[in-house]
Amino acid sequence: MSHHPLTWEDWSDDVRIRPSDDATGVRLYHVDANFVELFGLSLVAGGNFHKDLPRSNERLVLVNERFVEKFKMGSPGDAIGHSFIIGDSTEIRIAGVLKDFFYKPATYELQPLMLTFAPQSWSVLALRLRGGDIAATKQSLEATWKELDPYHPFTGRMYDEILEDVYDISFETMAIVGFLAVLVFAVSLLGLLGIVTFQVESRVKEIGIRKVLGAETRNLLLLLARKEMALLLLSTLIAVPAGLVLSSGFLEEFAHRIALGVFDVLPAILIVYLCAGTTVVLQAIRAAVANPVGALKYE
Repeated sequence: MSHHPLTWEDWSDDVRIRPSDDATGVRLYHVDANFVELFGLSLVAGGNFHKDLPRSNERLVLVNERFVEKFKMGSPGDAIGHSFIIGDSTEIRIAGVLKDFFYKPATYELQPLMLTFAPQSWSVLALRLRGGDIAATKQSLEATWKELDPYHPFTGRMYDEILEDVYDISFETMAIVGFLAVLVFAVSLLGLLGIVTFQVESRVKEIGIRKVLGAETRNLLLLLARKEMALLLLSTLIAVPAGLVLSSGFLEEFAHRIALGVFDVLPAILIVYLCAGTTVVLQAIRAAVANPVGALKYE
């Protein structure tokens, strides 16, 4: 094939249904007759390139369903045998229509596509491996390559490595945002611990008096924790909409994306409440179960 699918690589060529039509650019890959089977693609109409008669493929093309829709060719079956012009004057005929598949990164909308048979443009050999010892398989491929072509170095890569390179920027952005989120969360918990500790220490005598007058532990816990929990609820009401807006803004660069909702951030909210609640409650319990004599003996 000429390019790696699902990467930024591609070509395009002008398409005209009739010579008098204005040219429309369409993305293009040059592939052989094994491409459809290798990548598990499905034909909804027509057939694949001929494996045994390669010369007969030079005037044939495979297109996707978006191509048929774009150029108003009717149903996929109606498009079979339909001819059109690519480039300046090359007439080509549709041999098959492929079910739409994603061939560009997720930042791209799905667009019309042509697959043509052009051996002179092939620059990539794609292989499907059975698995097992991948390192040994790559060594074997490299040895075979050197026997066939001792002058050019072997540059084989696993396909997942190529796709990781495509999304490197997104992965790095998520890693940075994730690190900052954890850092802010840790600092916030430390700040909450400091505030709660200060408030508990400043109300030790009040707590002692209430205990002497018969206040139960659960009442003291509610007294000490309700203000912090109310502030936590208020911060949640502010942070969740802001977080959804920022996250949706990040996803806007992807043509194919999920729709965020409250339930997507619910696990994060529960984790925050669990950690913050534990911090507040532990400090409140420490003050509530303390001996009131220690708080009142100097009064």
